[in-house]
Amino acid sequence: MAETDTDKNDKPEEPGKKKGGGLMTQLVLAVVLGCTAFGTVWFMPARSSGTAECPAADAAGTKVTMLPELPLSELTFIEMEPMIITLGEDASSRNLRIGITLETAKADQESILFAQPKLRDAFTGYLRALEVADIEDPNSIIRLRAQLQRRAEVILGNQSVRGVLITDFVIR
Repeated sequence: MAETDTDKNDKPEEPGKKKGGGLMTQLVLAVVLGCTAFGTVWFMPARSSGTAECPAADAAGTKVTMLPELPLSELTFIEMEPMIITLGEDASSRNLRIGITLETAKADQESILFAQPKLRDAFTGYLRALEVADIEDPNSIIRLRAQLQRRAEVILGNQSVRGVLITDFVIR
């Protein structure tokens, strides 16, 4: 009897034979994807400003606008009295001694000196709410500076305080 097409198709596949691509197909796919990624980055249009801009965000995720740089002759630094804050609620509480200096334009110096009691109150309220573990973290100084900056901006406006410098930081 003659073999028909249906008999050939009904035969099971050999167990050693695989369907799909082999090693060569995977290599070709890897090279094509690599070339695509490289081409995307290489031919991406460059920014026209000449300087790289990184959109900054504060802890809440809102966009922070960067102030234009002022010449050093137009800047001044206002040193606040050192603050001693009690951390924790129990009798064995620890103290934080912190010195803060505000960077500002000379034109804004008077308004910042006038508002210093409000700034101290806002800074004290924030620092008092911190836990000792929050402060002992090596990266906490960055968050601390950003939070103090944010409180200064709320009280004085976004353009007044250009930076908060922590000049003294002791936990006892």
